Amino acid sequence: MNNRTIMMLGTAAVGLFGTGALALPQFVDWSPPINLASLPGSSGAISTPAVDGCVSWARDGLSLYFTSNRPRANGASDFDIYVATRPSRDVGFGAVTRLPAPINRDGSDEFCPTVATGNRLYFSSTKVDPLGDIYVTQRRPGGWTEPEHLGPNINGPGIDETPTFYEDDEGRTVMIYSRRPTTVASGFILMSIDGGPAVLLPGAVNVAGANNRPTVTRDGKTLYFDTTRFTAPNNVDLAVATRTSLSQPFDNVVHLSALSGPGFDARPALSFDGRTLAFSSVRAGNPSPAPDIWITSRDKAHGN
Repeated sequence: MNNRTIMMLGTAAVGLFGTGALALPQFVDWSPPINLASLPGSSGAISTPAVDGCVSWARDGLSLYFTSNRPRANGASDFDIYVATRPSRDVGFGAVTRLPAPINRDGSDEFCPTVATGNRLYFSSTKVDPLGDIYVTQRRPGGWTEPEHLGPNINGPGIDETPTFYEDDEGRTVMIYSRRPTTVASGFILMSIDGGPAVLLPGAVNVAGANNRPTVTRDGKTLYFDTTRFTAPNNVDLAVATRTSLSQPFDNVVHLSALSGPGFDARPALSFDGRTLAFSSVRAGNPSPAPDIWITSRDKAHGN
């Protein structure tokens, strides 16, 4: 995939998150996290003893894409991408569907989806690189298109995953994502402008610990991610970094200690309206020691 194609896809993806000119409303604090399966009307298939997590919201909040290695009918337990749906935001998620080929494939892992406008889906796959590269596909009337590899400007040595987008003050598409070796206690966050060569994200995000799986707000001023900087080397917690303008780096990094549990907490995914944060977590309330999907919510502050 060439730079122009990546730029065009990224520009389309920005439509999901908005632009830097659009300021987000102010919010009150996050509520105590709850297991996604505890929402009224939730399907029993949402939460399983297998790994369930690394989620991404559809813009309308009615579809949630996630990763799971739950056993399939043929006995395989590769990581695959699933989608759960619901009829309204007032109820839990019901039906859970494994995405078809050419997204999920036998013999490889597909994981960490990112939903984008234009019926596009970014995700990581081990079908070529055994660690995982980022691909993009588009849903059309005849089904999903053959996934396209984002190319060497984006993909490199290690696990490349969780792209997230915003538009800067010059109208350029900025893609932020993470790359990590195979160990939990490693990783860093990268950025690419208009599909150009990726560089380390400037500022304080990468200065300590392993930092992975980012989600940027649609105004480009707030970045949620997971990190080991605040706890033991192999314990992953949630964090948020902020800045006052797009011309500045992310320098204010805060530990989301009220949302993080004593175990693994990763891939915070913000809904389009900014009111719900989903993440993967290992904590009491899960059906097994494997990660499960948890959510927290917040209301707009008065006057917004």
